[in-house]
Formats: sequence, C-alpha cells, structure tokens
Amino acid sequence: MKHILMVSHDYLPNIGGIAVYVHELGRALVARGHRVTILTQYRSFRRDIVRERRDGMLVIRIPIVPLKKLDDWQYVRRMRRMITELERTEQIDVVHWQTMNKDAKVMRGLKVQALEVYTNHLSWFRMLFNDGEFSRIKRLIRRPDVIISPSREVEAMSAELYGAQHVVYLPNGVDADVFKPDAAADAKVRARYGIATSETVIVSTNRMEPVKGMTYLMAAIPSILATSDNVTFLVAGDGSQSGQFQQEIAKIGSQAKKGDFYRKADE
Repeated sequence: MKHILMVSHDYLPNIGGIAVYVHELGRALVARGHRVTILTQYRSFRRDIVRERRDGMLVIRIPIVPLKKLDDWQYVRRMRRMITELERTEQIDVVHWQTMNKDAKVMRGLKVQALEVYTNHLSWFRMLFNDGEFSRIKRLIRRPDVIISPSREVEAMSAELYGAQHVVYLPNGVDADVFKPDAAADAKVRARYGIATSETVIVSTNRMEPVKGMTYLMAAIPSILATSDNVTFLVAGDGSQSGQFQQEIAKIGSQAKKGDFYRKADE
C-alpha cells in the first residue's frame, strides 16, 4: 500500500475537469488498497484547516483569502508548509500535483522526498509549446520525476522537453458504473428539451475554447442534419466561444437545441 498525496487547487464541490479527475482517480486508488490524501484549498477569511473524509479519502482544505494577488501568494506559502509538515510527520510515497499555474508555483520552490508526479492536463501547455515558449514551460514545470500525459500529442511534447524516460501516457478513462444507459435520465432529458423518443441525440459537453476544436462540430452539424432525419444535438458548456456558437446554432434552426443539463446533473 502506498500513501499518495494529491495536490490540487481545483477540487470538489467545484465542477471542473481537474476537480473530477482528482476525485475519481483518488477513489480508484483507494479501491486498489492505497491510502489517499487530497490537499486543496477553500476561499475564506477563516484560519482553520478543514479535514473531512470523502469516499475513503482524507481531504485537507487550506484557507485562502479571497483577495486577488494575495490569494496566490498565500496558496503557495500555505500549501508548501502543509506538504512539508505531512512529509515530516507521515510516510508519503507519492506527491501528485495537477495544475500548471497554481500548483506548479507550489512545487517549484519545494523539494519533496516522495516521488513527484505531475499530470499534464492543461491545454495551456499545448498552446505554449506550439508557440515555442519552451523556456517559459520549464520555468513553470521544474522537473517532476514522472509526467502523466493524457494524450499522445501531449506525451510527445512532454518527452521532447523532459525526456521520454520521465513521461507516461495514461489516457483519461470513463467510469462505466456512472456513464451507462439510464432510461429514467433519458426520459427526463427528452421531456425537458422536447425531444421525441424516435430522435437520435448527439451530446457534446465541452469548454468552448478554440483549443477544444468545437468549430469542427459546429461546421459539421448542418451537413448531418441535411442528410439525417430525427437527429438532435445537445451542446452543453461555456467559454469564450459560447456566444458565437449560440448564434450559429440559432442559424441552423430549431433542430439543434442548446442546454445546460450536464452542469445541472453534476450539481
């Protein structure tokens, strides 16, 4: 059994990709017999550290004041202090951190005794790499022992900068116990958006940013609707391109409906 300390600025109850990733990975590690501690933050003027049990994991929340500029400084300082304290008082085998902005600042000035693992989640990394900002990337990400890459593209980029021996390809998985056909949920969604049972529903849940490639889906929708009867698209998400896509969907017509059921379901 290993004791894995997962460091993440983003965690539940916030709904986001990294928050869910950390929680689901933690649950899977617990199921395999490992001990998992999640170290995260909560925004408050309070000073007390909150500890709670969630799905077999210990969650430690460090208070961070909700003030711009000061919150980053405080997050780095308090997280470093807690990681150091945990390594001093407990056996920590792996420190697994998540974000290239917030958590990277914590880890840059910290030398841990445990195996240091970073999951290269952010599309920002790809943008910097494609812009040739290699020095900036290396300032952000010092040199973890292992870099987990969820795509082959990020794996190749990470290997070029840090060496293939430090990079592992590990794609994100799907929990088949959660994401499975559910007749009741299907009926509820169809009733909410007025979709007939005879219609095929194509769902896209995404952050509507250029790097996500949502423009390709928007370009394909008219062709699909022109050649296929009884098809409905449900597009859920937000981001800088949300307004643009809503306008495009309005032009396509009433066959394409936009909803926010994915976020509501997670709440």
